[in-house]
Amino acid sequence: MAAPRSRTLFHFTKNLDVLKNILKNGFFPKYSLEDIAWFVVKEIDAVAFPVVSFCDIPLSRIADHVSFYGQYGIGMRRQWGIKNGFNPIVYVSETSDLVNLMRQISLSCVTAYHVDKNEKHLDNYRRLAGFCKPLEGKMLVKGQTVSKIFYQESEWRYLADHKKIPRYLMKQEFHDPKILEPANTLAAEHCALKFTPQNVKYIFVRSEEDIPELVDFINAELGHFPQHEVQVLIANIVTQDLIANDI
Repeated sequence: MAAPRSRTLFHFTKNLDVLKNILKNGFFPKYSLEDIAWFVVKEIDAVAFPVVSFCDIPLSRIADHVSFYGQYGIGMRRQWGIKNGFNPIVYVSETSDLVNLMRQISLSCVTAYHVDKNEKHLDNYRRLAGFCKPLEGKMLVKGQTVSKIFYQESEWRYLADHKKIPRYLMKQEFHDPKILEPANTLAAEHCALKFTPQNVKYIFVRSEEDIPELVDFINAELGHFPQHEVQVLIANIVTQDLIANDI
């Protein structure tokens, strides 16, 4: 029987070049629009947080996740994620006591903000919202709204926080490229998640045809790491065919 959770944190993408960039430069947070209307007042129904998302779905059950997010990816040791402040998403039933509690907190924070205009009141519950999701709902994919059962994603999240980046963007700001693109650039500059080959358990590619190109890239761009670590990194390359057929 497959374990309900992997001890590895996985991140997938649709593009080999993106995977190469991660291996060379680390993970860059990007602002992701989150629907928070399910627990806050309607005047603030969605905000975008600077995040990097991972999952701990066992490889034996990863097929659906990969088909949605992409066949290229990387598996990081869980302890590396914990040291960097990762936390599993809290999935919330919209009829639970937790939702009612969060609604009361959000209402109290908004009321306090209207009294003294201190943004800290709003920051607190929006940061809380950044680690919460409903069991299922809507998400934005390439400009299109799609339905998703979030609970099945077993998401772990890194929520970037730095004094030189916006802690969040309002919905109208997220949809304005003149605001979103500079915000993503600042998040990448100040909150990139760096790692070494020792932090990596797996590298995923679509097929065996991708392996020579990726091996050449690793040898050329990661040669500043000890050679034995680079060789172990290369040995950890896994194809999606192997996962589908043998795991």
